[in-house]
Amino acid sequence: MMKKSFMVFATMSLFGILHAKSYWGQSNSYYKPNFYGQNSYQNSYYDDQYNAQADYDSAYNLYKRGNLEAALPIFARLCEQDNYIACLSAGIVQGKLLDSLDSDKRFSRGERKRKKAEYYNAMMAFYTKACNGGNYDACNNLAFYEHSTKAEREKEKKEEENARIENNRAMELYAKSCKAGNKEACQNLGVIYSGNLEDKNGQSTNLMQAQNYYGRSCNMGDNVACFNLGVLRYNYAKTTSDYAQAIHYFNQACGGDYPAACLNLGIIYERGVTQDVNEDVANAMQYYTKACYLQNADACTYLAKLANKRKKMQ
Repeated sequence: MMKKSFMVFATMSLFGILHAKSYWGQSNSYYKPNFYGQNSYQNSYYDDQYNAQADYDSAYNLYKRGNLEAALPIFARLCEQDNYIACLSAGIVQGKLLDSLDSDKRFSRGERKRKKAEYYNAMMAFYTKACNGGNYDACNNLAFYEHSTKAEREKEKKEEENARIENNRAMELYAKSCKAGNKEACQNLGVIYSGNLEDKNGQSTNLMQAQNYYGRSCNMGDNVACFNLGVLRYNYAKTTSDYAQAIHYFNQACGGDYPAACLNLGIIYERGVTQDVNEDVANAMQYYTKACYLQNADACTYLAKLANKRKKMQ
């Protein structure tokens, strides 16, 4: 059975994690490269120039309609055949796809960063090939990105250093406040450590620290911390004991009327996660009902679907 991963609600008090601005940004705001349109295919190295022109026109029309992901492989294939106008066009399309990543919600922060590096390198490869082939528009674009990227990287490095200093100072203050019994400070430290779980090198340490501080805050009655601790226990579960602890903390948060915790319990009991936690429709409906009553829209949807499914089975 496929396990559904839950999301940590990174709720913080009077604190927001600083994010360095990506150096890939909206580079084309400084320069709009000309895009070669139809009937612009020149100096073809194809045996069948007519088909090559038709392919280019097809890709260009896709580009004009905004279908960049369909246009790119056609331009790339023409570029592989040493058509340098197609290489330039592929670079431009790849650059637009790169810029679109900033607003793409499908990826996590780490995934988006990796995608940006991949798209950037591909764009620069297209421009480099076109420039080496004598396309001077591509040389201009190549120079622009190399110059702007260097400046943005230097700026990003400075911002990251400032953020690191500020973050370390914040963590010192949170730790001091948490030690004195401030549950919000303990919760905030948990959020900081859980935000670093994408770093594989320090994942085990960050996970341990996040669970530690969420646990302290939860023991002081913070329902959000109990919920977050349940999420970590569930998402990083290795044994049935971990699942049992996740359910324990979700129950604690749900008992404190935290709707997302009740929703997660409903999902767990509807689907079953281990041999010790089998599917329990009655329990699932109970938790969905409470979460829905607490105005969790997803729970209301799940409740209606489960009730309908149950009705059909009767």
